[in-house]
Amino acid sequence: MTKTRAPVTFENALARIAGQIGWEKVGEVLGIKERMARYYGEPDSPFAPERLLLSQVIALDVAFQLGGGDGAPMYETYGLMLKARMAEQFADKAALGILTIDVIREGSEAHAALVRAQLPGATDQDRALAAGETEEAIAALTRTLPLLTKRTGADGTNVEGHAPGGAEL
Repeated sequence: MTKTRAPVTFENALARIAGQIGWEKVGEVLGIKERMARYYGEPDSPFAPERLLLSQVIALDVAFQLGGGDGAPMYETYGLMLKARMAEQFADKAALGILTIDVIREGSEAHAALVRAQLPGATDQDRALAAGETEEAIAALTRTLPLLTKRTGADGTNVEGHAPGGAEL
């Protein structure tokens, strides 16, 4: 039976290594029996390869290369996982930066239109323009609010439904 594998996992990296050097050699490198090594490579196994020691992970990548493999599957997987997590973390910051530019632009246009609407000789058209610019500024601020109320946990994961300081939304 073929098991479905999620992309970019240590189980996939182990399967790639085993495909090159065999499960018996994987077990030998890890200091365990072949069957246990196979458990580490199964996506639904309780023996998660994330629990391997760094020295074991390095030894697996070295054994893979010594066996003629190209690259370092465990190292590459870790790198991709780290990049994905960092992208998640910094995506909100980048989005907030872009939205901040909109808030500043729309806010300054609204401020200028409001001043113009107060000047002697202001027309109904000036007041309508100020109202429209104010609506656009409010909309820009409203688009920004969800990113400001999103909280992240100590591990960097998002904790939805909380305002800054932990208050419930």
